[in-house]
Amino acid sequence: MRGAITLTAAQTLPEDTPSRSLLILIAFLVATSSLLLQGGTLAPLISRLQPAVPDESAIHDERVRLMALLEQTAAAVAEERGVDPARVSRGGLEWAADHAED
Repeated sequence: MRGAITLTAAQTLPEDTPSRSLLILIAFLVATSSLLLQGGTLAPLISRLQPAVPDESAIHDERVRLMALLEQTAAAVAEERGVDPARVSRGGLEWAADHAED
C-alpha cells in the first residue's frame, strides 16, 4: 500500500515540474526496493528470532476472561437500555433474534 501511495503522489506532480520523470522513477525504485527488502528479509528474520509459541492454557484462560468481561458488559448495556439482562446471551444472539422484527 505504501508503494502505491508513493507512486500516486509522485505522479500527481504537475507536468512542468523539473525532472518529474526522474522523480517518478526514484519513487518507483524506492517503493520497489523497500518492498523487496522487507518482503525478502521477513521470513529469515522470523526463523532466526524463533518467537515463542504461546501456551494453550494461557490462551484458553485469556479467552475465558475476555468472554466473562464481554458478558458483564453486555448485561450492563442491557440493563442500561431497560432490557432484562437474563435475555442477553453470548454476543446478544437471543436478544437480537427476539428483536429482529423491530
